Amino acid sequence: MRLFRRHYSAQEVGALLYEALRAAIASQSGALSLRLLLAQFERRQEDLPVQHVGEIVIGAMFAASLAVERSVPQWMSGVIVGGMRAEFLSHLREQGASQDQVAEWQTVCNERFGEFARELERYDGLEPPWKFGRRFLWDVVAAQEYRALSIKHATMFLLSARDRAQELINAYGPHISPISPQ
Repeated sequence: MRLFRRHYSAQEVGALLYEALRAAIASQSGALSLRLLLAQFERRQEDLPVQHVGEIVIGAMFAASLAVERSVPQWMSGVIVGGMRAEFLSHLREQGASQDQVAEWQTVCNERFGEFARELERYDGLEPPWKFGRRFLWDVVAAQEYRALSIKHATMFLLSARDRAQELINAYGPHISPISPQ
């Protein structure tokens, strides 16, 4: 029985998810484009905190973790999400971040994942998770702004990240192959 399609480990699937999200955020178009998201927020990069891109990546990773958690057993989910987070930290090191900076981002990532999870605990599923989007928006712009359209765009961004991750999990994630008769 082959567990992962194309022979990827759970950790490698997590790294693949991170790289796909990072590439989509860096793209000039598409639902996950940083440029498009900031335009929808009616913000310029110069007007945002220096760490806004990291906050966006962390939000996208949490949204991706939702797809992972609903698609694989809990123990495997932890390994995949751990691989995604490890790749994020590895990317920071490749970009020249010091050990202290990497540790700080790891702390921020842990805090944001906790905040997002708390927002979703109160979610009843009857409408899009607006409070999750609002929390994400506040983290990106570093201000508690109640701008309905920006909250909507933030929520839709997160749902798009979840859906993109689901596509990748469906393509590369675990499955059970039928046993062929011998």
